[in-house]
Amino acid sequence: KNFAEALLTASFLLETGALVIADFLIKNEQVVPFKQAIATKKPLHLIEEAFTETTKEEVAAAMFKQWNFDTILSESIRFSNTPKEADETIFPYAAPLAVIKTAITLTEQLTPHSIEAAVALAKELGLDDVSLSEAIKTVSQ
Repeated sequence: KNFAEALLTASFLLETGALVIADFLIKNEQVVPFKQAIATKKPLHLIEEAFTETTKEEVAAAMFKQWNFDTILSESIRFSNTPKEADETIFPYAAPLAVIKTAITLTEQLTPHSIEAAVALAKELGLDDVSLSEAIKTVSQ
């Protein structure tokens, strides 16, 4: 139960850093170029790094660390773009978050392409891709 609660909380808080990045982009008059970059369909974290030298996940993790949130929560968010780089205590949380972020992106929400990519990532990360496919099917109906 605690594992599921931690993942649910992290999945809701993943986008917190996006507010800070959006504010930065607005103040630096980079909104239009940022939107144009998003249209290229490159991974969003790479676009964020190109514009801000950080990602929304790194910003959120830093905020949560500063506010003394649970380490598993902040670190699972930090490593949700790079779960293979997480240590063994964080990986079980970061990996599912990476899969969720692949299935539901800014430009694709459970599309055939994003589902295929999410299932492939789950398999690559050693997660249960069959159960994931079934869960996506249930949610999509």
